[in-house]
Amino acid sequence: MKKAIQITGLKELPVLKDITMEIEENQFITISGSNNSGKTTLMRILNRDIIVTDSIEVEKKRIEEYSISDYTNLVQAVFPMEMIWNGETVEEELEYAPKNHKEEIMKGLHIKRFLSKEITSLSKEETILLQMAIALLKNPKILLLDNIGPYLGDYKYKVLLFLKKYQKNHKITILYTTLDLEDSLSSDYLYILSDGTVVLEGNPMDVLQQDNLIHKIGLKVPFMIDLSVKLKDYDLIERIETDPERLVDVLWK
Repeated sequence: MKKAIQITGLKELPVLKDITMEIEENQFITISGSNNSGKTTLMRILNRDIIVTDSIEVEKKRIEEYSISDYTNLVQAVFPMEMIWNGETVEEELEYAPKNHKEEIMKGLHIKRFLSKEITSLSKEETILLQMAIALLKNPKILLLDNIGPYLGDYKYKVLLFLKKYQKNHKITILYTTLDLEDSLSSDYLYILSDGTVVLEGNPMDVLQQDNLIHKIGLKVPFMIDLSVKLKDYDLIERIETDPERLVDVLWK
């Protein structure tokens, strides 16, 4: 499969000591790690807020060789609360944005419920949803989402399900950073960073079973997976279960 992003031995900054990643196109990628592990710095580099050389290829072209306009057309990013607005209301703001898949995005991100609100009166949750909507309306091939989960409240899992469906239907690549490993269950691939390098990677269900190492890093394994690993170690179940009701059924058989 074609690589959307190729990172080879990235270590140009103190916080990133040695990052190597091969990110396949049209995938939903979760990048996790404790605070100061390098997640946001990596996203800043991929958004070209921080310039590096020789370590990164995006769509088979060295990142520093893109013009600003060409790269903006290819990659969009959402960093919480970082946005320069053009309109006074949400509806006005959306008029400035392209119209690619507008109805699908508006519905999936629950934008219509606050269309008439002034930008300055938006909650943090609404602001992040609007930032994501505008980024998706620009129809990027790669979308970077940096630590947006804590701002989404009760909408987080609905938004993640929508993003996964949208990513699959429109064949884009999404990189999503988070401290919450439960978020990775809807992704295609999981990277865990620690001390500026990749310490675990692979299918999320496989990675999350490395509970001892994950706990040492300072992250929490999702409760159901942590419980399943322990039960599996005692031969009480044969496979990892994420559904509590199904786990109870298996244990009672």
